[in-house]
Amino acid sequence: MNQKEFPEAIEMEKQLLSAMFMKEGIVVPDVVAIIDADDLYRPEHRLVFQAILRLYAKKLPIDYLAVEEELRKTGDFGKIDHRYLLSLIDATFTTARAEYHANIIKEKANLRKLIELSDVIIDEAERGEKSFAEIISYAESYFSSWSRHSLPSNSSHLADYFANQLKSDIASLKNYANRLTGLSNLDQQQFFSPGLYVIGATPAAGKTTFCWQLLEQLAERGEDCIYCSYEMSNIELFTKTASRRLFLKDKQTSLTAADIRRGSWSAQLDCVINEVANSKNNLQVLKLQDESINELLIRLKPLCFDKQNAPIMCYRHIPTCRLKA
Repeated sequence: MNQKEFPEAIEMEKQLLSAMFMKEGIVVPDVVAIIDADDLYRPEHRLVFQAILRLYAKKLPIDYLAVEEELRKTGDFGKIDHRYLLSLIDATFTTARAEYHANIIKEKANLRKLIELSDVIIDEAERGEKSFAEIISYAESYFSSWSRHSLPSNSSHLADYFANQLKSDIASLKNYANRLTGLSNLDQQQFFSPGLYVIGATPAAGKTTFCWQLLEQLAERGEDCIYCSYEMSNIELFTKTASRRLFLKDKQTSLTAADIRRGSWSAQLDCVINEVANSKNNLQVLKLQDESINELLIRLKPLCFDKQNAPIMCYRHIPTCRLKA
C-alpha cells in the first residue's frame, strides 16, 4: 500500500513566513487572524512562525538574528538548518498576497484534520468494539467541536464567548467608558474603545470639520491625537480651531475660518491664539502625499504597541489610486 499523502502547501508556507519578515512584520496581525502554528505542515515552519509571533508581541525587530536568538532561547535552533532559515528571509516575496496564502494554508490544514477524523472512524469500525451508533455519536461530537474551532481566530462562537470572554471584555471596556468627545449626543450613545471607526457622508457634508473637532475636543481632555491629512493644509485645519473657539467666546462673531485665512481679525481672536498657544493640547497633524496604506501603517505602528495609551488617529482622503492591491 502506498504511503498516504496529506494535503499541504509547503511552498506557500515558505513564502508566507518570508512575508512575515518584511516591513517590520506588518502582515503578522492579518496572518494570525487566519492561521496558527499548528496549521503549518512542516515542523520547522511552525517553530519559525512561533518565534516571529513572540518577537512581534515583544515589539522587537523581526530579522534573522532575532529569530535565531529566539529559537536558541527555546532550544529549537538545532532543529532548523540555518541555511534553510536564511532562505526564508532571502526569498523574493511580497506582502501583497499574504492573506490569500494564509487562507490556502488553513484550507490544507482543515483537510488534513478531516483525514485524521476519517482514520479514527475507520479504526473504530475495524476494531468492532463499539456499536455503529457509538461511532457515529463520537464522530459527530468530534467533528462539531473541531469545525467550530477550525474557523479563523477572528471568528467567535456565541456559547464560547459568553462562557469565556464576555466578562473580561466588559471589564476592559471600562477603561474607555469615560473617554468623552465633548459631543453630547454622541457621548450618550457611544464611547470609543480601540478599533477602527469609519465616518462617511456625502461631499461637503462636514466630515473634515467633524473629525477635526472630535480630535480637538478629545485632545483637550488629555488624549494624544493625530490627524493624518492628504489634502488639508495646516492653516486650513488650525483656522477651524480658531473659528470654533472664537464662536464659543462670542456667539455674535461673524469671523469664519475662511475669513481668518483672508486676514480678518479681532481682539477676541488674539485671546484665542494666546489660549491655544499656552495649552497642553496634544493634537498633531501628519502631512501625507503619496504614501500607500501600508506605508502609512508602518509610520504609525510604533505609536500603537500599547493599546491603553495609543493615540487616537483620524485620516482623511486616501487617494483611490493608492488603494489598489
